[in-house]
Formats: sequence, structure tokens, C-alpha cells
Amino acid sequence: MAAHEELGAPEKVSIPASGHKSLVEHLEDEDDTSTYAILMPAEYTMKEGSQLWKGVRLGKFLGAGAQAKVFQLAHDDGSPIGKVIKVNHGDLGSKMLNNNVLWVGMDREWEVGTQLRAALQQPGGQVPGFMKVADCLIAGKNGQEHFSGMLMEELHGFEVYKRIDVPEFHNIHYVREMLFQSFSALDRAQRKVGFHHADLGMRNIMEHYPQIWEQLPAEEGEKAKAKAKQFPGYSCNADGSRLPLGPQLEFKIIDFGIAKFSAKLAAAAAGSEAEEIVERLNEQQRTRMRFGNANSPATIEYEPSDVTKHKGFMARLKNMISPSKSRLTVIIRPVKKLASVKSRRSAGPGGAAAAATDEEAAVAEEGGVVEEAALQAEWEPIRLASFQDAGFKQAADAVAEHHKEAAGSKKKKKKKRKSPIETMYRHFWHRKGDAFHLLLGIALALDDRCWPEEDEDEVAALCSLVHHVTGVKMRVRTAEGEPGSAAFGRHKWQHWFRRWHIRLKGHILPYNSGLLAREALSHPFFTRGDYSGLKHASLPAELPQVFPTE
Repeated sequence: MAAHEELGAPEKVSIPASGHKSLVEHLEDEDDTSTYAILMPAEYTMKEGSQLWKGVRLGKFLGAGAQAKVFQLAHDDGSPIGKVIKVNHGDLGSKMLNNNVLWVGMDREWEVGTQLRAALQQPGGQVPGFMKVADCLIAGKNGQEHFSGMLMEELHGFEVYKRIDVPEFHNIHYVREMLFQSFSALDRAQRKVGFHHADLGMRNIMEHYPQIWEQLPAEEGEKAKAKAKQFPGYSCNADGSRLPLGPQLEFKIIDFGIAKFSAKLAAAAAGSEAEEIVERLNEQQRTRMRFGNANSPATIEYEPSDVTKHKGFMARLKNMISPSKSRLTVIIRPVKKLASVKSRRSAGPGGAAAAATDEEAAVAEEGGVVEEAALQAEWEPIRLASFQDAGFKQAADAVAEHHKEAAGSKKKKKKKRKSPIETMYRHFWHRKGDAFHLLLGIALALDDRCWPEEDEDEVAALCSLVHHVTGVKMRVRTAEGEPGSAAFGRHKWQHWFRRWHIRLKGHILPYNSGLLAREALSHPFFTRGDYSGLKHASLPAELPQVFPTE
């Protein structure tokens, strides 16, 4: 019982590392682990090249999906900052898709991404194997405030499926390195937080080149670029596109929209203590997150979604069209004097919003609205730091301090009800883990393909791994020839009929569909005969390791 009571204890206040930095400095700081909420102007129109905040412009439009669109963030001179902004479309279709009662909202991706960052971020700011998720964006006014989007790490590269799922592809070294890095990242996340992506296909893994050719000194860049020779189907596509962008390559898992933290998965991967941490983390994810404090010009209380509050069909139907507004509360406090705001800006634009003193804030007792001219005169948004540590850190500290009490007070937790579509999706993929999901996609893409004869042993090892997990026997052939030969790959018409057989076989009669990433890493495809101990992939991989052409 003591452990259960500890969940309700006051949350520890963390001092943000970037509290006194400007917004641009904060965006460029890769080592900061604090979580921020940024208030967006209500009427702002997302348009490529337009000024967003002071020193920050919307850069190149990178793409759009059903829920959101993505832009690069750039300095005023056009140089990239290293972050991208992902924002909701704002139309009716987007509002319905971003609704946790109907499907899964984009705020879920932000919640999962920030917890992954808290659990896995290394000194220097890297989150190996995962796209790093940073601040959330809040938009709207007059009680209509809502989660609008988030800031994320910018990746330089292509989605894996655009290189592998083409007829001419025949580079087994690329496949091995991609799977090795992906399973290494999954193993770390499974042992830390019981991470289950639930949609880990080749469309949700991206290449990332930490340095691109243009960022290297001229001579060094030309020498390194010369090694990346053009071999269709091996180091590029048939038309010569998608050549390597830099001398080193990482693979990053993206899109955490339907991911979750599973206590059972954590127990299987790392034992009972990891299971307790994940149970506490899931409990804390259902509590309000506060941004800002009494001295800030605004405070935000963000409550994660929980569709159990909407009982009955009509209540759920109504919330599909008009999501509940009680989940997000934005409280704006007044500023007595314009001079006090200007003094805060001179001390550090944008930074005082997270850590202002009582005198600087000049908050009036009777309430009111902040002077818009003061807050927007220099295009600096209100930026508020999270008032508490990340849920993962709180959960880990609580279990470490009260392990005995937590172990002796097992209490059945109330399950969080899911949307109908999410429920059906999870039932379909029940007992099928991320390793199975990814390897089934590999089987669909690489079945009935011709490979270089010199890679015969590694291709056989891949087929063994796929068969061990999915139960699917891949068809392969080998032939002599140099990489890039037209003899390699497969014909389109030969493959279509096999796809349905592979899908049915994998889903109806899988072999080891719940295989952990740690177990997959022990396969000879990755160990290459070295059984001295489990090893993770070294990051980043040198280009000749992924595209060997000599």
C-alpha cells in the first residue's frame, strides 16, 4: 500500500538546463533533456519561408501525411537549425484522425517520444536508434487551446523501404546493418521501458547521415564521396537516385503514434524491477503535466487522453467530432508594465518565460490577459518548461527508493480503454512483436530475389532468421557477377502472387512471433560465428560497411 500512496506524492521540480537561453539556442542545444511547451499564434498560417519566431523561419516543406505536415526549421539566413516542426493540418479529417476516441492522436506520439528520450538519451544528446522528440506546440485562444504539433530531430536520409522494396535491390550488407542497428535500439528500449512500437515496418525506419557531403571539407568530402560508387540496386536505385548522402550511416526508428510501454515486455526483457518501473510510468502518464510555474507569464496543464471518461455510444460519437476541451487548460496571467517584459527580453529573449523572478513577472492579483504587443513584439513565443521530471525518471527513482514496498504491494491496475479502431488493430497483432513485424516485411520485399554468389552465406543466414521468427521460407537464387548487374533482383510479375501466401503463412502459422530483440541479436546473421556475448551495433556505421563496393 505504501508504494501505491507514493504515486500521489508531490512531484519533484526540475530546473531546465536551457531556462535562460534564447529560443534559437534552445533549439540548437542537443544535450538538454528538459521538456517544453511552446504557445503558437492562433491565426498563424504554415507557409514555406515565412517567419515563425525571432531568428526562426519555416524552411523546406518535407512532406505531409493524413494527420500532419512537416517543415524544416531554419535560421533567418536559411541555414538549417537541426530540428523539424510537425503540425496538424487543422481540417475536419485531421481533427478526427487526431482524436484518441476515434483513432490515435498525435499527442500520443509526443508522449511516447519524450519518455523514450528521457530513458535513452546519452551525453551529447544522441538517442541511438530513435528519432528524438523535443517540445510540444500549443495553439488556439479563448478556451480553444489544443495540442498542435511538436518539434523533432531532423534526419538526413531516405525511408528504408524506398531502397529495399524495389525490384533491382540486392545488397545484403545494407539489410544486415539496418536490422542490426534496429534490433540493438529495440533491445535497449525493451529493457528500459518495455517499448513496443506496434507498427515497425520498413516505412518507419529511416536512414540518417550524421554528416552530409556538403558539411565536410572540400578535399575530404570529394575523396569520401568517390568511394560511394554508383551501382544500381546496390548503392543506389536503378535510375541512379538515392546515393549515400554522407560518409557514415545510422538507422532511426520513427513514428511512435501507436507505440506503448508494456510491463510484460519489460519483465521478459529485463526482469521484475523493469516491470515495476513501466507500471509506474503508465500510471504517471495518466496524470496532468504542468508547464510553467507561478512566476511564469502563462501556465499550461496538459492532461493525457483517457477515453474511459466517455461512457456510452452517444458520448463517444460526440467526442469523435468535438474532442473534450477539459484535457488542456491554458491560464494566462497579466503583466502590469510593458517595461517589465522588455527587461525580461534583454536578460535573455524567450528564456525568462521558463524561469522569471517575481519582480520580473509582475503578475497582477486580479487576473487578466498578457499584453500581446509585449509577448509578440520580437516574435518570441511563450516557452514554458515542464514543472516535473519526465515520467520515466520519476518512475525509476520511485522504484529504486521503494523497491521492497513496491514488490510487496501488487495491486491490479485499471486498464486504460482504447478507441475501437485501436482495439481491433491490437487484437490483430496480438502476440506479434516488433521483430516479427519487421521481418515479415523483409520477407514480403525480398522473397524470390537473385543475389550475388559471394553473399550466399549471409543471404542464407537472413532466410534462417526470417523462417525462425515468421515461419516463412524465402525463395532465393544466386548468380555470378559484379554488384549492380541487371541479373540481380527480381521481376515484378513474379512476386505479386507470393505476397498473399507469405502474409497468410506469417499471420496464421508463425513460429516465434513474440521474439525479443535481444533474442534476435543472438542469431548467426548478426554474430558471424562470435558467440562470446551479445553485442549491439556500433554507431554510426562507416559507409563501406553498408555499401561495400571493393
